[in-house]
Amino acid sequence: MFLLLCHSHGAKNLSLKIFHFVPIFTISLIHRRGNIWVDS
Repeated sequence: MFLLLCHSHGAKNLSLKIFHFVPIFTISLIHRRGNIWVDS
């Protein structure tokens, strides 16, 4: 039971990290693409 609790907590932390990382990655990707469009 304790192991399951730790696992679910770890999964929640991982999903939170992904949830925070994805918008930053998306914004940087769009920004980079925007710069490429401006250059060309």
